Amino acid sequence: LHLCNRRQRQMCIRDRSDPQEQAVLRYKYILGLNENKICLKMHFEKTKIYEIHKTALKNLQKNKNAE
Repeated sequence: LHLCNRRQRQMCIRDRSDPQEQAVLRYKYILGLNENKICLKMHFEKTKIYEIHKTALKNLQKNKNAE
C-alpha cells in the first residue's frame, strides 16, 4: 500500500468495509501518523492497532489477488 500513489491509497482505503480498518489505514498511509499517534486517536492499545493493520493489509491483498 505504501508504494501506491496518494489517490490509489485513498481509493483502496475508501473501499474498505470495516470502519476500524479504514481509520487505521487512513491515519497511517494518508496522514502519515505513527502507531503511537494512532493509538491516541482511536483509544486502542498498540497491539489492537497492529492487529487491525495486519488484517486490513491481508484483506487488501486478497482483494488485489481476486481482481
